[in-house]
Amino acid sequence: MKEFFKLKFYVTKETLFAVLVGFLVIGLSLLMRTKVVENSTLAILIVRDVLMIVSIGVVFVLYSINGSQLKEYGLTFDKGLRNLIINIVLAVLLAFVMVSGLKQAGKEFVELNSYTFSRALYIILAGIFEAMFFYTYQRVVFEKSFGNIPSLVSLFYSFHHAGFQPEFLKLFFVGISFVIVVSIIKSIWSIFPFYWSVGALLDVLVQSDVVSPIPIPFIRSITIITLMVSAFNIYIIKQKG
Repeated sequence: MKEFFKLKFYVTKETLFAVLVGFLVIGLSLLMRTKVVENSTLAILIVRDVLMIVSIGVVFVLYSINGSQLKEYGLTFDKGLRNLIINIVLAVLLAFVMVSGLKQAGKEFVELNSYTFSRALYIILAGIFEAMFFYTYQRVVFEKSFGNIPSLVSLFYSFHHAGFQPEFLKLFFVGISFVIVVSIIKSIWSIFPFYWSVGALLDVLVQSDVVSPIPIPFIRSITIITLMVSAFNIYIIKQKG
């Protein structure tokens, strides 16, 4: 546990690259606020789904991490049962707290229909980007350079919402809660998919009053799935080769 609180300063090219790509993610998000992108569903799909979620969240991260480093980045299924239990317990606790709070606030819960399920699917797929880039790639790179400072990753996580959910302070603390769990457990499977999804779905679909609409969620979800599966397959083939 002492190592968890140990700070250091060792900046490398990898550190600078992680920072630059983090700013690129924020830039892409801000681009979604421009009229050119905001008024075009195709442009939103390209900027948010293709460039940010798939290209950076999956392709960039996979090719930045050597296959032998998957365990170090918390992507393997070591201690899978333990991580699954932690994930589910945290998800249940968060669901209880959030649902109770939403009911007290008089929030109306969404109707369960195909459109709601399409949006939910899209949100979870977008979560793969957040899990891979912020809580896997940036987290480990920044830990190597500065030690465990959850606020660094959380800042990038918070500000990357600029283009579609500008609730920076709330999301900053949300990010810290996720980073702390993953940093202690050393596995992304301690928060994803259940713990992360409970928070994201209840927040985006019910709680938030400023989140942007999700146009054509089903088509965008199918596009992301197709591109992600292709990227993972190519990566696996290259690793075996």
